[in-house]
Amino acid sequence: MNEIIKSLQGIGYINISVDSNVTLHTVNLPNKVGYKEECIKQVIDYESVIKKTLLSEIIQGISDTIFQDIVNASSKTTDYDIDDIFKKKKRDNKLGELFGEDISKEPLHNNIQQASSFLHTAIKQKVNYINPNVIITNSAMGSAIQDLYVFRTENKDNKFNIHLNRHRYPIGNLFGCTIYVDNFMRYDDNRIIIGDIDYELIHNNKIIFNDDLSKLEFGYDQKIKPNSKVEILNIIDTDMFLF
Repeated sequence: MNEIIKSLQGIGYINISVDSNVTLHTVNLPNKVGYKEECIKQVIDYESVIKKTLLSEIIQGISDTIFQDIVNASSKTTDYDIDDIFKKKKRDNKLGELFGEDISKEPLHNNIQQASSFLHTAIKQKVNYINPNVIITNSAMGSAIQDLYVFRTENKDNKFNIHLNRHRYPIGNLFGCTIYVDNFMRYDDNRIIIGDIDYELIHNNKIIFNDDLSKLEFGYDQKIKPNSKVEILNIIDTDMFLF
């Protein structure tokens, strides 16, 4: 198995297969005058560095397309402004106090426990509707999800079994659904992408470098199947999690 596929195997929700009749893709190395000579001068393995650079370009391109395909397949985005919810709650309770209406017995102060409760409810509603196999989010929301009492960390033989790679990696599961953190999502991009994903990646299992290592050729096709269902939960920038 080649290095490109090894890296992408950690994305458990894509189906990978081999077929020689796929589209050929080429990545060219930007011309860096004197770079090879500088590597030799510093006793750096030029060939190894260049190959890793070109492979990384292909891997990132495939990974980015997977993410964008999933986002594009979404049928609905629900915005969820936790800060605004708390402000409305306080405002309604204050009006009740002034005009003699019933006052909510729930605590009024903003805290992570309350925010987690809202997050739990919002995700659960989407999960019940979609029956997803994957949740993708950024590191900030991934951390918030790990604070939920129903979160379960992946483990094997009582040891953490975190499959790290350069793009997205599983951190555990929620409601039986695997959660992935995407390294390329901004820290303030609080979308939680919830989907029943059927994604296909077909490749020719060949990596071809030209003689001067200025170009890499790799054959692959990728697509999200039309039976996939995706919805997005957007946690609007909030002091509850980002501070």
